[in-house]
Amino acid sequence: MNIVLADDESLVRAGLRSMLNELNMPLQVVGEARNGEEAVRLIEEQRPDVAFVDIRMPKLSGLDVIAQGKTVSPFTKWIILSGYSEFQYAKEALRLGACNYLLKPVSLEELKDSVVQANEALRQHMIERNGRFEHALASWMQGRTPLHEANHLLASVHCKGLAFYIDSCLPERELADFQHRLINELQSMIRDRFLSGEFHSFAIALNEGHPAIIWAWHPSGRRRAEERERQLEQAVRQWLEQVPGTQFAVTAIELEECAGLESMAEQIGRLQTVASLRSMLSLNATYRLSGLTALASHEEWLRIGARLENVCRSYRHRNYPAYAREVDLLEKEMNGIGTPDRKALCRIQEFLAYSLGVANPSGELADWFKTLQHHGDSMLSSAASQSDNEQKDIVQCVIAYVDQNYMHDIGIKQIAELLHVTPNYLSTLFHKKHGSTFIKYLTETRMLKAKELLLKEPDLKVRQVAEAVGYYSTRHFTKLFTEQFGCYPSECRDKKNRQEGSS
Repeated sequence: MNIVLADDESLVRAGLRSMLNELNMPLQVVGEARNGEEAVRLIEEQRPDVAFVDIRMPKLSGLDVIAQGKTVSPFTKWIILSGYSEFQYAKEALRLGACNYLLKPVSLEELKDSVVQANEALRQHMIERNGRFEHALASWMQGRTPLHEANHLLASVHCKGLAFYIDSCLPERELADFQHRLINELQSMIRDRFLSGEFHSFAIALNEGHPAIIWAWHPSGRRRAEERERQLEQAVRQWLEQVPGTQFAVTAIELEECAGLESMAEQIGRLQTVASLRSMLSLNATYRLSGLTALASHEEWLRIGARLENVCRSYRHRNYPAYAREVDLLEKEMNGIGTPDRKALCRIQEFLAYSLGVANPSGELADWFKTLQHHGDSMLSSAASQSDNEQKDIVQCVIAYVDQNYMHDIGIKQIAELLHVTPNYLSTLFHKKHGSTFIKYLTETRMLKAKELLLKEPDLKVRQVAEAVGYYSTRHFTKLFTEQFGCYPSECRDKKNRQEGSS
């Protein structure tokens, strides 16, 4: 917690600094001001978490400092100091948003209570604000909100991030559990260590279920944000060093600094295209998205990477025909580029060892693919293979969940968590068994419920109908409704009214 002290008496500032040191709390005094104008400049420069401000100072009063300081540092928590006990001062300070009002001389106990109170208020504010950032990004990624409407919270900030790709031969449910544990660990790390007034961070799952952590900051706080960014990256890497084992590999891909959600969305789209290149690099490492993008200029590498992911995905899904076909296509792709680079081949072998549980094959390339084919044959008799009935049961669970919860913020990720499978597996299985994508089914269900509401309750406004079926954007809802039924929601309702009026 960063703190600024503003008081025209040097002995008071020295006393406060000394007492704050005695509290044995994670805080730091980042600056002192002797008058109101210095205080405002310092607040703007440091954007502190907490500011102690004397009520009477030269040039600007403490109340004036708060009024001006809130415009340049909106997340700062204010504590008023005064030798005057007039109630009017306290009332005005609280109206301006001060956390507390302390009379001089301040006791150590009062000081501690004030700091704890301010810290808790800041923490709750940051948790709520992080939640709004996370909700805006998740709403766009799950198709509930158009990009331009979700962008309003992130339009004025700079962003960076890390995405994590887990390669493992673990059964589908165990792999899903690990992904959930990783996201929970990242969320705990953020809550415990990385909440502040100007640095926002949150953990999410990308569309394929891969965990990611995004952080954002206001451009004026770039210097402070760089330090927090280094601390966050270091904490994540230290945690990752303890994760890799014989059952899985975790590869991190670092997104570049960008301004606003639109740029972040572009990077996430690029990430989905080039992430498969990790199969030809050393696993359990961190790579920059820009570096992978440069590698993607070699189109044959990108094709091989995509084939390798398809091989592993079909194996995890216990889809033998798809696995055999993808192994055959991978062999043709690799034969087409001639003799492969030995280092790249070793890295591909390492990737498949993690992802399929197959021992590193040796010898000629033809023998290498025979090993993969024999490994696939084993899944035909594997007890781990799901029966068709089991797969149908999972799809029926998804349908039932959507039918009961279509009006809420739901997505394939949270349903996958409930069923203990990965989002990518559930999405693929649903498409295969139901014949349409999860998003299409969810949208169709919501549109049918919306049409039912419009016809049964014609007094409802279109906005109310949109919110009743899970959409916060009336414009987006209207677009989807029109695509589904070929008319505007209002036209659908008016047609019903005209029919009733003519009968």
